Amino acid sequence: MTAYKAEKLTQVRRDEEQRVRDLLRYSSESQRLGALAKSELQLSNIREEKLFLREMNENEKHLIERKQDEKRLQEKYIKDQTKLFQDDQNRLRLQQQKEKLDIERICESSEELKELERNIKLAYVNKARAEQYYESQCLQEQEEAREHAIEEKVEFDRLASAKRELEKEERRREILKEQKRLLQKQMVENEV
Repeated sequence: MTAYKAEKLTQVRRDEEQRVRDLLRYSSESQRLGALAKSELQLSNIREEKLFLREMNENEKHLIERKQDEKRLQEKYIKDQTKLFQDDQNRLRLQQQKEKLDIERICESSEELKELERNIKLAYVNKARAEQYYESQCLQEQEEAREHAIEEKVEFDRLASAKRELEKEERRREILKEQKRLLQKQMVENEV
């Protein structure tokens, strides 16, 4: 082997080693850059996630505040309506009391109304008496009808019993006649 070839081989080996070193450096640099890019991407994702969570929290906070505002407004409306209703009820109660007092005062001072009230009371008493009288009449009529029904039933039973007795007597006579006829027939046969 010549010096030139040895030098050339050495140069090729050096070039090859340099190329391997360059490839190793390129590979480690690529890994470092890839890791850096990955961590940058992760940081970007984390930032976006934090931003999204912050926006979600703010939206949720706004939603809660809006619901609380709506609830406060609703409670205020209910309270106002309740107060209006109570005021109307109080006003109506006062008006009814005033009308009642006015009516009582008019009734106390009017002789015609007092007379009318007496007549109404008397009419109620008469009505009650008429109802009692009508009721006693109805009871009396029912009692008479019941007694009449009992009498008719007794009479019907008596007539039915008498009819049965007559029929029994008629059958007995028929039997006696038949027995007499048979006896006469036997007597005639005996004589012959």
